[in-house]
Amino acid sequence: MESSLSATGKLDVTVNSGSVAYVRENDGYVEISGDPSFFGASRFDAGAVTDVSVSNPGNAGCAGFVLSSGTVAATLQTTQIDAMRFGSGAAFVGPVVAAVTGGPLTLQDAVRSGTGVEFDGAVVLGNDVDVDAGTGDVTFAGSVDAATVGRQSLTVTALGSTEFSAPVGAQAALSSLVTRGTTPLTITQSADSRTVPLHYAPYVSADGKVQIKYGIDVAIGDNPSQLYEFDTGGNSFFAGYNPPFWKAVPLTTDAITVTYTSGNTYESVVADGKVTIGQGDRTVSTAQPIRLGAILTGGNPKKTPPETFVFTNPDAPPVDGNFFGDFGASFATFDIKETGQTMASPLLQLPGNLSSGFLVQLGPIGTTNPQLTVGVTDALRDQFPYAVPVSETQPSATYPVSGYPVLDLFGITPTYFAQESGGQEKPIGCTADTTCPPIPTVIDSGAPSAALRVDQGTPYDDGGQLQTGVDLIVKFPTTPDRKPLTWTVTAGNTPSVNLFTYGGSSAAIAGENVNTGLNLYNNFDVMFDAQQQIIWLRPNDGGATLIAGSVTTTGNQTYHQNALLGGVYTTGGGTFTVGGAVELTEDTVINAGSGDVSFFGAVDGATSGSQSLTVNSTGTTTFTRGVGEQAALTMLTTDAGGSSTLAGVATTGDQLYNDDVALSGLYQMTSTGSFTAGADATLVGPVNIVNEAVGQDITFAGPVEGSPTRGWTLIMSTRGGTVDLYGEVGASRPLGGLSVDAVPTDSGSATTTFNAHSAIHLDGGLGNAAVDGLAIGTKVTDSGGSNSVAVNLTQGGVIQGFSGTGVAIGSKDSGPDNGFVSGQISGFVISTNTGDGVTTEGTRDFTVADSVITGNGGNGLTSTGDTGLTVTTSSISNNNLNGIEVKAKDGSSGSEDAKNTIVANTIFNNVLHGVTVEHNSTGNAVLSNSIFANDSGAEQPRGISLKDGGNAMQPAPHDVTAINPLPATILVSGRLTPYDGYSGTYDIQVFLSPSSDAGNVQGRELLSTVTDVAPGEFAFSVVAPTIGVDGDFITLTATPTERPTNTSEFSQAATVTVT
Repeated sequence: MESSLSATGKLDVTVNSGSVAYVRENDGYVEISGDPSFFGASRFDAGAVTDVSVSNPGNAGCAGFVLSSGTVAATLQTTQIDAMRFGSGAAFVGPVVAAVTGGPLTLQDAVRSGTGVEFDGAVVLGNDVDVDAGTGDVTFAGSVDAATVGRQSLTVTALGSTEFSAPVGAQAALSSLVTRGTTPLTITQSADSRTVPLHYAPYVSADGKVQIKYGIDVAIGDNPSQLYEFDTGGNSFFAGYNPPFWKAVPLTTDAITVTYTSGNTYESVVADGKVTIGQGDRTVSTAQPIRLGAILTGGNPKKTPPETFVFTNPDAPPVDGNFFGDFGASFATFDIKETGQTMASPLLQLPGNLSSGFLVQLGPIGTTNPQLTVGVTDALRDQFPYAVPVSETQPSATYPVSGYPVLDLFGITPTYFAQESGGQEKPIGCTADTTCPPIPTVIDSGAPSAALRVDQGTPYDDGGQLQTGVDLIVKFPTTPDRKPLTWTVTAGNTPSVNLFTYGGSSAAIAGENVNTGLNLYNNFDVMFDAQQQIIWLRPNDGGATLIAGSVTTTGNQTYHQNALLGGVYTTGGGTFTVGGAVELTEDTVINAGSGDVSFFGAVDGATSGSQSLTVNSTGTTTFTRGVGEQAALTMLTTDAGGSSTLAGVATTGDQLYNDDVALSGLYQMTSTGSFTAGADATLVGPVNIVNEAVGQDITFAGPVEGSPTRGWTLIMSTRGGTVDLYGEVGASRPLGGLSVDAVPTDSGSATTTFNAHSAIHLDGGLGNAAVDGLAIGTKVTDSGGSNSVAVNLTQGGVIQGFSGTGVAIGSKDSGPDNGFVSGQISGFVISTNTGDGVTTEGTRDFTVADSVITGNGGNGLTSTGDTGLTVTTSSISNNNLNGIEVKAKDGSSGSEDAKNTIVANTIFNNVLHGVTVEHNSTGNAVLSNSIFANDSGAEQPRGISLKDGGNAMQPAPHDVTAINPLPATILVSGRLTPYDGYSGTYDIQVFLSPSSDAGNVQGRELLSTVTDVAPGEFAFSVVAPTIGVDGDFITLTATPTERPTNTSEFSQAATVTVT
């Protein structure tokens, strides 16, 4: 072995075949020896060594390199060295590059560098190996295999990229593979520092759009905890007032109002109560009462429609679907003007050192173990490389309890730049060419994405956001004892990760400012140190990237950072986990056997519609964030035997879920595919499935259930496809709404068919329920084509308790000339809805049958502008308005023949009329019904009411008499007057009502229908149903035998008399 140091600092080491070069840094020297005990070692001044080159000049291999100990402040280049090992803690400061040809490089124990590692050749793992590249990249240019199948593992740490250019484990599977951006923080639990969990709690809007939020468990006094938004941009703690959660916590009369930039507004009073965060054995308490805001009323006028917050239902968190208020976790305070007192975050009012500050770990965004550590210690500070000073508020003040100086919410002041690839840095926030003044900045976990709130200096502004592909460069000032920090992130469209919006200044504070939102948390752990007036930053896995093709292991594959994947990933029953965002570079298959599969970041294709993902696992598959939101996959498939949780998926083709699924968010098929849930389905949030592919379907093969106490809504729409619900819906856990509609067409026609093969159960009394229960075709419009819905719901179900309508069919724009709804619903119990039980609008040949419609706050059924509607064999009772109301659409002249039929129903005990026909609606046949006890509070009660041109105001038969000359015969006579313009014959229906109906006689029992009765006087006999009808009542209706069949009101009652 030979070694020499050049004048330029290059240390050359030549290793003969069969030999090993042992190197260490020892007491300021670099020592080299062929003996592991360093007997006879050559010594070189470590300060003079800048590069170490180790080679085997014979190119025969069988030469090794070992860095035994110490840190060498140099680079390392090895050539034709086929075995490498680093001892415990040993490292090179500079890059490590190992090149070998003709055979593999065998690694043992570890390889460490502060700035990057590159292996130019095939690698074999001799034992469990740890590769650490510090702030640099790791590249495996050749294949990576175990020495023995399933016996060796690999862990790679690099803040930059980790790239496997060739398959991993293809020849000999690894036991496991772990890649990450950084080593985890060491957090010691003690009286000075305690960790409590946070909750990843995305807000899913009714249309399926997702906004990332985080929550924290908080108890007030000695009461149960509730979930509140964890908000490092919020000042103080504002909690919705609900007496069971505020027992023994006194409220003052000091009124305070807080409004957030989101629009959330809380009208509150000051309260004094102990605050406990966390749950179970992971809690921290203020121990003594502190000041907080008790929200009495609240809302958000910025939302459409405006929101009103109701805090009294613990099963229905009113704020963003998850929260009961805002847990401010910032340095800011809230001044109570009436008393001159101050409110602050509970985190700054904890006992002892716990109030010194707090550590927030959220990234990469989507990971399921976010956490909060209260109490900053020197042991934590030592693990953070960057320290950003925070200015105090002016005038100065101190926090309650801790007494530390109050720090400014926008107390850090970075400078901001944007840079296109290959271009110059362009400053943000002014019109200067080089540098703009620093911009006050808040690090806010309550803001889903970053906002650059500047009035001028907005380079690469693309419709109000920083252009995708452009780098945002943020230069933070740091304390003199810490290295400077420049955060560079490439702008994209993924919220909470790389979406940066431009907006006008004066949001939150007067003047230009920046809210980093969750974007910064995606890349850094953030520690708010009130004691030392510093915000500490430490990179997490969110800024690192893995690039890997196919990987085979016999155990777990865990990728903590963002990942570019493409190929086949086989775990042999181990888990497969990706912590950051995923981009698929080619069709990808995950074969996990019985292992769980978890994607904690967004999953997208490299190019929309070009990559597919197949997950084969009999364990649990979890997609925490959306799939295909930025670049749709061609298809997503999961196999049978396990379960999957998804948060929205976009594909150009099929979505096929063969296992049990838990769904929330938006599911889109844009080109050719269908949506299939092949087993049991559970809604864990609002779900919107939109199939834009012409003629493609949505299928739920198994039952569909909601979540306990939460009324999530399922929305489905197709462009001429079929929606099939084969299993029962909401049998054990009702849904909070179900909607089926047609995707608009630009031309031609397309009919969505909706079939339910089992019962449907919907409950509007659940938290987060929709306004209307079952909504079909309510968005059907004339979009240039004709988009319709054909319904076949014959298995019934229960629909109850909605704040709007129980069942809403059709829309104001639907009708025969546009899209429309046709088909039938039957067998339903529709009750206790605040609005109507059923509304039908613009339907065509639609039937409501065999249903019970009762106890609704409006009409039992309202028909508007329908054609060919049939309501039959149903019980319609105890509704707060009419049993049935039929009207034409606005602007109707009354010339249209609706061809509607209300037949063979039982309609009773409704507050207004049994049936009302009005607003120029004509052609409504009301036949063979049992109508009684309606309109009981009226001076002249009516079972059937015609008004405002309804049924052409067909006069009822009049001058009616009823004589009972024989026990089984009633002779009926009277007079019939036609409506204007009608000269044909009539069908007269004869109804018998008991004497007990006196004062409100309608038509309880149909006795007979007499056909072809001419206008004028008439007389006929009917068979009495029983002996002893003396004193009972006869009423008649008249219906033209020629269209339009305008049924009249009931005639005046004639008392049956015996002669």
